[in-house]
Amino acid sequence: MQVNNLANSSSKQRPNFDLNLEGLRGYAALAVGYTHIFGFKNLIDPSYHPANYLDYLLPAHASVLIFFMLSGYVIGLTNPISNFSLENTRLYLIRRAVRLIPIYWIAILFSISVTPGNSLIEIFGNLFLFQGMFVDLIRNNTILWTLNYEFFYYLLFLGVWWLKPKLSFLLLISLTIAIIGWLVPNAPQLLHGYAAGWIFWLIGLGLAWQMQSEKEKSRRIPLLSYIFLLTATDSLSFGRLLLFGFGLKNVNAPIISLADLTLLPICLLLFTAITNRRILKLQSHNLKWIELTCFAIPVIGCLFLFATKRLFDNIFWINSAIFTILAILFWRFKIEANILSRLAGMGRIYYAFYIFHTPVMHLIHNYFPYQGSIWSFIFRSIIWFTLTIGISIFLELVMQPIIKRNLLQKLI
Repeated sequence: MQVNNLANSSSKQRPNFDLNLEGLRGYAALAVGYTHIFGFKNLIDPSYHPANYLDYLLPAHASVLIFFMLSGYVIGLTNPISNFSLENTRLYLIRRAVRLIPIYWIAILFSISVTPGNSLIEIFGNLFLFQGMFVDLIRNNTILWTLNYEFFYYLLFLGVWWLKPKLSFLLLISLTIAIIGWLVPNAPQLLHGYAAGWIFWLIGLGLAWQMQSEKEKSRRIPLLSYIFLLTATDSLSFGRLLLFGFGLKNVNAPIISLADLTLLPICLLLFTAITNRRILKLQSHNLKWIELTCFAIPVIGCLFLFATKRLFDNIFWINSAIFTILAILFWRFKIEANILSRLAGMGRIYYAFYIFHTPVMHLIHNYFPYQGSIWSFIFRSIIWFTLTIGISIFLELVMQPIIKRNLLQKLI
């Protein structure tokens, strides 16, 4: 993908971010929240936790990678390649700071008030997005590691915007760093993680710079099949299975690693299938090959595990097999891609929801009295969801517009 050739294809006006992709972001946020409710044992209810299988039903890890891809896409959409200048760089940094920092700092303060214990160095390090790099994460909000990654990618984007290299060259460099990071466990694993996540971010950026401004008609797609595939591939961890099969283990691998690249095809397929805008150089036959690859990964992985009599050794692999079968069964069942737009409202508040959902769990764990049964777990979960949504709506739809209207205008 040659960046220099993309300037002519970028619209001079900012195209609106379509509601389907906003809905995808909302779904990803809900998937993360749901998985943490059932995955963090005895957090929402200290005296009761339901069956472990429930936390494997939605693709939380893959959802974080979708966040990275959507982030790169939004940055590319709002900052056309031909618009680089020192003034636009200043505006870009101001807009990113105003969008992220106020809600983020409130989340940090809320987190340490719910669960005190972090040192001042850790608190200040997290306030300035150095968590995971120089300081430990806030104790009850460990998902904030992704914000450090995003901060790093926003800075890297400035170099891409200015120098306009081939994105294929950047992808190759990132892949090389990720491969070295996996093969050399003593190498800096944070750099390995940055490189692997950056690949998803760059793909999103490239898609935005390849996006035509004209909307396409809504299509009927096997959306349920694709979502089942996302869950199946997420549960299988095919990349890790493949690398381990060749004796290439890395016990120090970061949260995002080389092994996650087997999730790239399904993330790309889901992204391109639901967007209402046409992407240059991605014709229907290209999408068919991507779709075939998406089915092949979990099918081959599950068949290999079945042939080696290991499929039933791991609940993640059983889950992958079930969702792979569901994906195949539902492939002919096509629905309007626009159905995801119904989650666009969740997509609008996803950021606050994402960074507040775990400290709110700790708040309920620490102070809510009713516990010890399935009913207390359900009741606590309802309160958690209602409170997190309420906080998110206030911060994103009430406070944030006021901050933008006042602070952004003054800074710009």
